[in-house]
Amino acid sequence: MEESRYFYVNDGSVLKDLNDFAEKMKNISEDAFSHHVNTERNDFASWTREVLKDGILARSILKAKAPEEIVKSIEKRLASKEKMKNKKEDKKAFISEIKEAHS
Repeated sequence: MEESRYFYVNDGSVLKDLNDFAEKMKNISEDAFSHHVNTERNDFASWTREVLKDGILARSILKAKAPEEIVKSIEKRLASKEKMKNKKEDKKAFISEIKEAHS
């Protein structure tokens, strides 16, 4: 990902992907969290939707009231993506086996 698309936390941390994001939420200060998530905005949800292009996760983050809830949402989403990836790989392998059997 290009540097211009990173998320710059107001404490100086830089988030490049969902793994960085989850790790940061595990130890983010209350001040940094409330700077980015408050009644006026949710910068994390915006970044997730606009930069990472994950509307499903963004909606979940928008509902979160604490960093721990965001970590759970990210971990759940990562697990879901991994499951989908595995299904696609299984499907490709199955199709390859069928093609080989009919060759």
